[in-house]
Amino acid sequence: MKNSHSHKIAQSTQRENFRQYTQCMAMIYDLVLSMNSMMESFRNQNWNSEFTSMTLLDKARRHDESAWETIVKLYAPLVYRWCKRAGMSYHDIENLSQEVFTIAYRKLDRFQKESESDSFRGWLYTLVRNKRIDWLRKHKNDVAAIGGSQVMALQHQIPDPIAEESDEMDESDQEELFLFNQAIQLIRQEFGPRDQQIIEALLCENQDPRVISEQLDISRNTIYIVKSRVMRRLREEFSGLFGEPEEIANMGSR
Repeated sequence: MKNSHSHKIAQSTQRENFRQYTQCMAMIYDLVLSMNSMMESFRNQNWNSEFTSMTLLDKARRHDESAWETIVKLYAPLVYRWCKRAGMSYHDIENLSQEVFTIAYRKLDRFQKESESDSFRGWLYTLVRNKRIDWLRKHKNDVAAIGGSQVMALQHQIPDPIAEESDEMDESDQEELFLFNQAIQLIRQEFGPRDQQIIEALLCENQDPRVISEQLDISRNTIYIVKSRVMRRLREEFSGLFGEPEEIANMGSR
């Protein structure tokens, strides 16, 4: 009788523990869903706020060389173009680019997005414009410092970065679209071979999802899932460096 009673107590304790465990897991599950919903809403409404964005900028401000190198890779083609259009020689462009990125690296803390019209692109262009003016007034100075050295290797493979963009776009939109495509190339290795095919066809070549679906023998839902993942990565990694990815993607598909 005593053993039977003890067994019943043990079973009752197990049932109670299981019930509490189930309740706890349900609570955690509901909390996770609630947090995901809240963060997704926050990200959609304030994707470029300091709480969720400027990831690369924040890392670069903490002297993360890898983050700064990515920013250089993203913007070096535009700096080259801005200088080239001013009639500068290749050698002068190379030196000025190194100076600009060195100054940008040292003054990153001064860039603050305080209004919708503020942009990293505009801030960097102001640095380029000022250095172009200085270049005419004094002898060039070779700058050997972190921030500028990455540019030298990049310049040799850079044509006019947006020469093939649509003539129907204004220059600002063309540059935003270029940065968007440049960022995609910088993150595409994070995705598998099939997803890279989707990314190239959908976001870089602006092919119709129906055509991509037939060519790759996949559902359109799969295509949209991959697109969503890419947009999320762009927001997480490049937020604050150019505009809203979804808006730019739509602009490029017009």
